[in-house]
Amino acid sequence: MRHRRTGTGSRTFYWGSAVKEERRILIVDDDRDSTGLLKLLLEKTGGYVVLEENDAAKALQSARNFRPHLILLDIMMPQRDGVELASEIDADPQLQRTPIIFLTALGDARAGLRIQGYPVLAKPINVPELINRLEENLATSRSDMVANRKGLGGTTGFETYEIRPHENGDGVDLISDQFRFSPIWYAGPDAVRNAVAYAKYHSLSRSHQAKILVLDDFGAVIQTH
Repeated sequence: MRHRRTGTGSRTFYWGSAVKEERRILIVDDDRDSTGLLKLLLEKTGGYVVLEENDAAKALQSARNFRPHLILLDIMMPQRDGVELASEIDADPQLQRTPIIFLTALGDARAGLRIQGYPVLAKPINVPELINRLEENLATSRSDMVANRKGLGGTTGFETYEIRPHENGDGVDLISDQFRFSPIWYAGPDAVRNAVAYAKYHSLSRSHQAKILVLDDFGAVIQTH
């Protein structure tokens, strides 16, 4: 006989002596089509309750309200980058025990890559792989996670990145000695923000901190990150 008990937060299902709890997953990504499809696929498994947040500026408050068991966090978003948001989640007393999986379409999310100690999955998302990662991270105790992150040894130095106006005035160039092919050109209204986000992502993936200088047409530093 099947009995179902519902209430606020996660729901618990009783199948005889077995207990199955639906875990709350928060997806933070500005791509509504992507989050909508991912929510549908995850909830069809019957094991997850999924909340989408497509506005990165509201993500921290949504997480506080929803109290997710795990957060799927896109790295490149218009309002703010996921690495910065993850740092705020880590510093929040209500959320600092919450596992995070980063999502990226940057194309260099090699196997085993971690940023700030958290795993990274490449887009487009392979759903079976994602579910495996979800279960691995949901099963990991926070103490194990903290030990793992400390075991990474933290950052080991600084890497300098410069963001300069592109030669034709359209967008900016991200320049660093760490790039095999430099510079990287960014265009559009969010060019500087996206360049800063990638510089942070690139340096953290190499266990370094980024020193990012934004320069004007005359080579003067107008912003630092």
